[in-house]
Amino acid sequence: MSKLAKGFSSMFGTSVHAYIIDQRLEKAAGMLLESDLSVSQIAMLVGYSKPSNFAAAFKRKYGVIPKKYKTQNTVE
Repeated sequence: MSKLAKGFSSMFGTSVHAYIIDQRLEKAAGMLLESDLSVSQIAMLVGYSKPSNFAAAFKRKYGVIPKKYKTQNTVE
């Protein structure tokens, strides 16, 4: 492990890769609630080429698939 990776991990408590994924998913969660974009469009915008990979990562973090997250957290 490089000095940078060790320093990052000790400072943030996670690897650079895990931190980036977490940031992408947080951005996506915000976009789901604040836009009318489709799940596929949001997946592409946050860097996922396959919506299925995005949905799986999103479910691991939030416990629900993106579409359900949007319906549960949107006030109409």
